[in-house]
Amino acid sequence: MKAWVLYSSIFVLFYTCNAQCPSGFTRMESNLNKCYKYVQAVGVQADVAFGVCRNLGANVISIQSAAENNELNIVIKNCNNDTQNCGSAWIGLLWQNTSSDNSYSWSDGESVGYLNIDHSTQYCNDGFLGQHFFTSWNRLWYNCPYSSYNGHVHGVLCEYLLVKPPTTTTTRKTTTTTTRKTTTPSTTTPSPGGNCPTGWYQSLYNKNNCYLFASTAKDWNTANFQCFALDQRASLATIGSAFVNTEILTTAAKLAPRCNDFFIGLHQDNQNSPWVWMNGDTATYRNWRPRYPNYIDFGPNSFCGVLNMYDGTWLNDVCFNKSKCYICEISV
Repeated sequence: MKAWVLYSSIFVLFYTCNAQCPSGFTRMESNLNKCYKYVQAVGVQADVAFGVCRNLGANVISIQSAAENNELNIVIKNCNNDTQNCGSAWIGLLWQNTSSDNSYSWSDGESVGYLNIDHSTQYCNDGFLGQHFFTSWNRLWYNCPYSSYNGHVHGVLCEYLLVKPPTTTTTRKTTTTTTRKTTTPSTTTPSPGGNCPTGWYQSLYNKNNCYLFASTAKDWNTANFQCFALDQRASLATIGSAFVNTEILTTAAKLAPRCNDFFIGLHQDNQNSPWVWMNGDTATYRNWRPRYPNYIDFGPNSFCGVLNMYDGTWLNDVCFNKSKCYICEISV
């Protein structure tokens, strides 16, 4: 028996040292069994962040030591070299707070040992705490509800374990397993078509394009992140011609009739930069409403595109703090 345990331990060590992280993931220096990927999305909500990691075949990260915490802190401060929009990320720690339970658990099932929680509510506008934690620039972890967070969580840290842990979920103080609630966009399911995923509409103009019309309002950044969470190929929709604009307009009216307008993938960095789509292509076809883009009525930071359902023209609006329906697109 002892020989078998020793053999198993040697095999696990050999496998861990030689296994490779999935594409896009980085091996942790402080834990060779763990690969991580930082996905940047300013303002992303926790439920969407969990969906993004699942779509990558991963979990939201658990942090098991001060060394891991310090290593990941460098990652979130750098933020893929975008230091203007960085400093925090969702992690997998969950808090259960009921009359009979006040405990912590990791969403990936790892045991709860190391914690670095700040129990203050300095980042919470209304003083309430939430179920999901994010790690901040100061290495401390906070759990404000997203709706009251005084700022924006800048992304999510996903993990892939080379050797999977036992499936038993443990918690600090109790053995209660915290159930994570997730949400999916509210959509009207069209008839299946071609190679499109279930629930997506196949374009009649270009049968390689599939669209999803989401009637659950999100801000522009969260909407694009939600598209990615649904399908790793997806992003907010590109409208490259008058034919596509007309098809999307008429289809949206049928599948999401309660929506007055939709976020699309059109955006710019500032007022002097070009309007581009999610793949970086400059928008050559444009269908702006007269006197648009309009930076006076909607503010100087109105850098995100909107398809208006009244007349099919495009408007510009703010990317944060304004929720709208949205259209996702994938190519198959």
